[in-house]
Amino acid sequence: MQPKLKSKVRCADQEIGEVTKVIVDPLSHEISDLVVSVSGAEDRQVPMCAVETVTDGLVQLRMSKADFLEFAPF
Repeated sequence: MQPKLKSKVRCADQEIGEVTKVIVDPLSHEISDLVVSVSGAEDRQVPMCAVETVTDGLVQLRMSKADFLEFAPF
């Protein structure tokens, strides 16, 4: 399943925000990154390798919120 815009994003320890953008690799046409809005305050770019599972309306990341916040702002 592919992540959808507005899906909730959850780290191992808490919900952190929602998907605001999906970045597609122009050569492979596969999703390479997600942009996650943290409580509407700032966005972080998250590589798909950091995603553990995707279900309808939820993206589960493989990390804690502290690890997530180390990703560069988008």
